[in-house]
Amino acid sequence: MHETLSRLKNTYKIVSEYSYLDELSGNEYISNVKKKRELREYCYIIVSKLRDLTEKTNMHELEQKLLDFWLDIRFEWMRLNSKMNFNQVVYNKSNPLLACQASYLTYIMLELEKIMDKEKLDILKEMSLTYQYIQ
Repeated sequence: MHETLSRLKNTYKIVSEYSYLDELSGNEYISNVKKKRELREYCYIIVSKLRDLTEKTNMHELEQKLLDFWLDIRFEWMRLNSKMNFNQVVYNKSNPLLACQASYLTYIMLELEKIMDKEKLDILKEMSLTYQYIQ
């Protein structure tokens, strides 16, 4: 369990450096300062939740809270993806801010998946896919 916490703290360190975010916000579609600020604020909220997970979680609850956090991120990613698809289909417009937010969530999910129990992760993935396609 201590190894999981150590790896989680390392993951927090990686995603909180925002180097990936800087790469995203350097993209020509997010050149507006207000949009860059919105993206950074959004990502800060996600990273703050991850920080809380590393600092305020009882060791006995860590694995479950990690699974819960991943699932929260996954459902948020699905919500953003639905909004992007809706905008594209209905208005024939993409929303670069939503795309960057979803991309950042993907980055965090992939980092978290490296330290999660594979069997439990597979169950969560199956559950989230089932949910995604019953809408």
